[in-house]
Amino acid sequence: MVKAQLGKKIKLVRHDGALEFRTNSLQEFYEDEGIEQQTTVPYAHQTNGTAERAIRTIVTINRSMLHHAKLEKCFWAEAAMTAIYVKNRLPSP
Repeated sequence: MVKAQLGKKIKLVRHDGALEFRTNSLQEFYEDEGIEQQTTVPYAHQTNGTAERAIRTIVTINRSMLHHAKLEKCFWAEAAMTAIYVKNRLPSP
């Protein structure tokens, strides 16, 4: 999908080694696409600071939207997708 959108091939994926990143289907996908994996040090969030900050920003926007719209937590996923959509359209610093 990234290659289709941007014309770029993903060379490397860095993650924290959580179970959702160790599924057989995802491992097969990485191998088929020639994508290298790097695992960060467990419980050392500072080693993956850029991603951690991006996640924190999305969570903050998400909470704010839910609060101001007076929506229940059951709308968390929809609010997160909207937060990411909005963030991706804002100018980068």
